[in-house]
Amino acid sequence: MIQGLHNQIAKNIKTFRTEREITLTGLSALTGIGKSTLSNLERGQGNPTIETIWRLAQVLDVGYGDLAGKAPPQSSIAKGSRWS
Repeated sequence: MIQGLHNQIAKNIKTFRTEREITLTGLSALTGIGKSTLSNLERGQGNPTIETIWRLAQVLDVGYGDLAGKAPPQSSIAKGSRWS
């Protein structure tokens, strides 16, 4: 499930970046995020922090949620737990 979210974020980062004609080097300079980190994120590798996604959303001029796009919702409740 988490890998699906990472893949969707990866796809959206690359789509928004290329639509804006920004290179990985340029995005790295604009965000302060390393080029290799961005490359890994665009391949669905790594585990982006909220801060990283927030910074990318700001620079790419999209909503925070736009980077997650059509990923399935993630439950915040651990399996086997239930509300009291």
